[in-house]
Amino acid sequence: MINNLIKRYSPMIADRFSIKTIPAVDNHNVYEIEAVDGLIQLSGDSNISLAMAYYRYMKDYCGVCMTHCGNYSFNVENAPLPDKKIIEIILQDKRIALTPSMQSNTACFWDWDRWEREIDFMAMRGINMPYISVGVQAVIYYSLLEMNINEDLALAAISAPTYFDKQQSGCISGYMPSPSVEYIEQSKILGKKIFDREVSYGMTPILQGYWGHVPYIFGASTGNKLLHSKEWYGFTRTYFLKPWENAFEAYGRIFLDKQRKLLGESCYYSFDSFCEHEIPSAKSKYINNLAKVVDRLHSEISDSYTLITRPSINHKLLSEFSKNNILLIIEENEDVIPGYSYVLGNKAHLADRTVIEGSLKKLAEFSYSDEVTKKPGLCGLALTSEGYAQNPMYYDLAFDMMTAQKDVMLDDFISSYASRRWGSDYKEVAKILSETCYGDYDIPHLGSAVAARPAVLLNHTAPYDIVTTPYDNKKLLRAVEILIKNEIESDAYLYDVCDILRQVLSNLSLDTFDKAIERYKKHDADLYEKHSNNFLEILSDLNRLLLTRPEFSLKARVDSARALAKTDEEKNFYEVIALSQISIYGHIDKAQLYDYAWKELGGFIDSYYAVRWRKFFELLAENFFRLKHVPEKTKKQLNGRNTFNDDYFYVDMAKYERTWITQEEAVATSDEDTLTVARELIEKYCEQINS
Repeated sequence: MINNLIKRYSPMIADRFSIKTIPAVDNHNVYEIEAVDGLIQLSGDSNISLAMAYYRYMKDYCGVCMTHCGNYSFNVENAPLPDKKIIEIILQDKRIALTPSMQSNTACFWDWDRWEREIDFMAMRGINMPYISVGVQAVIYYSLLEMNINEDLALAAISAPTYFDKQQSGCISGYMPSPSVEYIEQSKILGKKIFDREVSYGMTPILQGYWGHVPYIFGASTGNKLLHSKEWYGFTRTYFLKPWENAFEAYGRIFLDKQRKLLGESCYYSFDSFCEHEIPSAKSKYINNLAKVVDRLHSEISDSYTLITRPSINHKLLSEFSKNNILLIIEENEDVIPGYSYVLGNKAHLADRTVIEGSLKKLAEFSYSDEVTKKPGLCGLALTSEGYAQNPMYYDLAFDMMTAQKDVMLDDFISSYASRRWGSDYKEVAKILSETCYGDYDIPHLGSAVAARPAVLLNHTAPYDIVTTPYDNKKLLRAVEILIKNEIESDAYLYDVCDILRQVLSNLSLDTFDKAIERYKKHDADLYEKHSNNFLEILSDLNRLLLTRPEFSLKARVDSARALAKTDEEKNFYEVIALSQISIYGHIDKAQLYDYAWKELGGFIDSYYAVRWRKFFELLAENFFRLKHVPEKTKKQLNGRNTFNDDYFYVDMAKYERTWITQEEAVATSDEDTLTVARELIEKYCEQINS
């Protein structure tokens, strides 16, 4: 297993390693690295420990910096012998990642080759409890068939992969279902391969738990009366079986058994229902019966089952379970519930949004060995971000801290990261990033003026973010200027030049928007026209820059979605769901979470965001001396944002957005050189940024 891993990533030095199995230390994973008989000996109590040892060696002695953003492979020809023996005991017994939300946002269009690399990455970074989402579609489908629901209705009950995480948590059901059972069959095959590979590393995957969530057609087909929840952010309400009726237990037993047969066995089950939406009934009869049947069904599958949930779950329901059967994920600003085992979660990033953010200081200052002695019940960490195909510097440290015993000196990490990412001469770049984008400002998530739905008051791009720049953009520009002085032969280097300059220009767009609105309110037509045109020009140039990199290309995203299908009908389906996710994100007529998964992508900015902004600036120009005709916000607000189609302007915009999803023809990645374009744009905008 580990020999194959080494050959995949460093074939030139594969014969320089020897592998040894050692016992765990007090039931904790452990690995060792040392020079023995002229070889690099990697020792560990399991395959995952050996994988950690391998990556630790590659990082410390070969300068490897493996991320999701460039440099996703090694290029190592020399393997120096370790100059000392390294022993690492992993105190975090439970290390959770690959949440359903991450899989729906980042991994929804991955094939096996990409999944294999991700599982390797997780093993090398010590993750031992990944969630399983792929394959659950097949579990639901075949379970419904066994309940005598016909194939078409069963297929219609399963949401698209871009929204499937919300079905797993019970928020939605059957949203944008696939037109073909081929999607189900692919998920079954891929899910089994993912599960088996994870288990071979020594991981214990987190399967899907059962709590009575069924599609609406279940009641009509079986004659059972269903309970229902309230609508979740404009989606169609979801339905639940009554736990005292025979169908609840019958379907639950089929579901859990089918999951075991199609994917595999585990003792961990995700129990996220009623965390994001209300329980369908708060009556004691419902809660008591629900807990009893859920406990009985999961006990049949595993004597020592554990339900993984969050403190936002209904507390009456939680209290009905034995505390030995519950593992809580506690995130920042959430209170620990006494008596329960828990892991600390890190939800640093929402929906894989294209923004550089996250506090490196908070990560570096965390000492697990100190926390675990002070907090009874703490048994590990969880990376609960909804995507990590962004922010390479942040996640490099975040994954390190998943297995680190003590806090780290931030300056040491900055030096190490810069050296491994670009070279020893670029510490200043990493230092600037740590003081700007990755600074310790008290804002949970940053928005984007580029991606925001146009409004006079621009507070949020999406729920839970704030449109602001809480650091000096001139300083961030300096980081790009240092990077482009001397070209580096590295894919990660080109990614970073594009990404950091993208953030600089995105920040500049907000400053330019503020100036345009200020001139609009003061009836200064000339300066309003100047700044609004400047804003649109920034978007055009940003679009041009992003088209030089496939990671920031709408076409590349669409192509990866279409590649999963065989027929034109299926290809078109995958394209529509890919475009829907990053735009409307929800019911096409009453979207409440619009722009939730916003992305600054080449081809997307030009065809979607810029068009919206142009319409908005034209509206302001037409009503320049009639300010009351353009209200600052809609009458109703949801999560501090305007409603989707509350007045004539947004009704018109909604029509455009819906049309775009079905008619967009994404442009290909350009042949322009990233560095050439970056240098042109820096020269063009440096005076404006520095003024």
